[in-house]
Amino acid sequence: MLCVAVLPMAFLVVGSSKLCPRQCFCYDASELVDCRSRGFVHIPHSIPHGTWLLELSGNKLSELRSTSFTGIWALRLDLTYNELRVLPPDFSQGLTALKDLKLSHNALERLESHSLEDLESLERLDLSHNHVQVIEVGAFRGLAILRHLNLAWNQLTVVQGGLLTMTHLQMSENPWTCDCELHRVFSKILHVRHLHVDDYVNITCHSPLLLAGASLGLMHSQLCIAETATVLVLTGTVMVTVVAALVMAELKPDCNYSDMRIAK
Repeated sequence: MLCVAVLPMAFLVVGSSKLCPRQCFCYDASELVDCRSRGFVHIPHSIPHGTWLLELSGNKLSELRSTSFTGIWALRLDLTYNELRVLPPDFSQGLTALKDLKLSHNALERLESHSLEDLESLERLDLSHNHVQVIEVGAFRGLAILRHLNLAWNQLTVVQGGLLTMTHLQMSENPWTCDCELHRVFSKILHVRHLHVDDYVNITCHSPLLLAGASLGLMHSQLCIAETATVLVLTGTVMVTVVAALVMAELKPDCNYSDMRIAK
C-alpha cells in the first residue's frame, strides 16, 4: 500500500537538484514542464533542455524576449490565454524541433515575415482568438511541413493569394471583405489538391453592408459576376459618353460653317 502511495511522486520533480522553474511542476517520465496559471509575466528560467511539452497557458505574458526559448528542445509549446501582442523577429530561433505551437487567446495583431521562419519541423499552428489583421508576405516561409493552421476568430479582412499552402485551414469568424479578389483567392485555395478549408461553410461576409452575414460558400461564385457586370456597365457608359463627345466635336465645325454662309 505504501508503494502505491509513493509511486506518483517518482515522476514529479519539485525543488530537486534537477532543473525546474520555481512554481512549476516537472515530470521526468514524460518530460513535461507544467507552468500553467502561475502569474508569470516573463518566461521562467531553468527550463530543462530536454523538455518535450512546455505548458505556459493562463499566465500574464505580454512579450517574449528573443532568447526566451534558447536551448530548449520542446516538441509542443502552449502559450494560450496570455497577453501577447507581438512575436519578436527571432521568436523561432532555438525552436527548430517544435511540432505543435499553440498561441490562441492572445492579443496578437500581426504576423511578421521572420517571426516563424525557423519552425522547420512545425506541423500544427493555432493562432485562433487573436486580433490578427495583417499577415506579412513570407510569414509562413520555412514552415514546409505545416499541416494544420487555425486563423479563426481574428480580424482578417483579406487574404493574399499564394500565402497559404497548408493541408488544413480554419478561417471562419473573421470580418471578411467579400469582393472579387477574395473570390479569386478562395477559388484558388479550394482547387489546390490536398488543401482543405475545414470551416469554409462557416465563413461569412462582414462587408460590404449588402452582403453582411451572407455565407461565402453559398454565394461566392456570384461575387465576380456582379462586380464584372458593374465594371462593364461603367465602362460602357464611359465609352458611350466619349463617342457622343467625338460625334458632337465632328458636327460642330459644319454647323459654324453653315451659319457663316447664311450670314453672307
